Amino acid sequence: MPPSSCSDLPEHRRPVDPVRQVDATTCGAAVLAVLAVAGGDLSTATGRQHDLRRRATSLVVGAPWPRAGGMQAWPRALGIPPWGLAREARYGPVRYRHQVVADDTPRGRRALLELADWARVGVPVPLYVGGDTRGGAARAVPRHVVLLVDVTGPVGRATWHLYEPSSGAMTSVREEHVLGPGREALAARRRAWGGWWRIAWMLVPEMAQNTHDRTRTGPCGG
Repeated sequence: MPPSSCSDLPEHRRPVDPVRQVDATTCGAAVLAVLAVAGGDLSTATGRQHDLRRRATSLVVGAPWPRAGGMQAWPRALGIPPWGLAREARYGPVRYRHQVVADDTPRGRRALLELADWARVGVPVPLYVGGDTRGGAARAVPRHVVLLVDVTGPVGRATWHLYEPSSGAMTSVREEHVLGPGREALAARRRAWGGWWRIAWMLVPEMAQNTHDRTRTGPCGG
């Protein structure tokens, strides 16, 4: 079980004035801004979102991503790729790595519950969401980024609290709706995730051991 708090983390506070993304490709940049402020970088304010947009654009251009048959360029229309966001994301001593997730499989659900443990101890987690192949291949790739800010309540009856950048608002969804099937769960996810309903990629937190790149996994290094 993870500890209830981590003394070496920044003082955790839910963003009270989340920024709204400036166009269709800057959800990742907006998540970076909110994550930085939540981690104590108070210089990253709403007014700097355009600077983050330029940084995000530089990460997008020419970024490769794995596809059947070889590496192809990440489409600019999708904004910052997961590996670019993972490279830039910081939350105090926490660094991030990117990982594909299939949220409709037992393994994927276990991985998401582990991410929820991070949020419970105060570490926000970026999630890439999208649709599925029923809407065509283009809708199945990651299309939007949201930030899991907090998880409250007991496991199984918990509520996920997220920052959703297209509305610039905090949203909530019950954990059973994040992980479960059915129309009610689908509708709840779409309301919380800017119209999307599947988690396709996630940024996994890792506690940095020192100023180098070595990290330790698990909440608070557990």
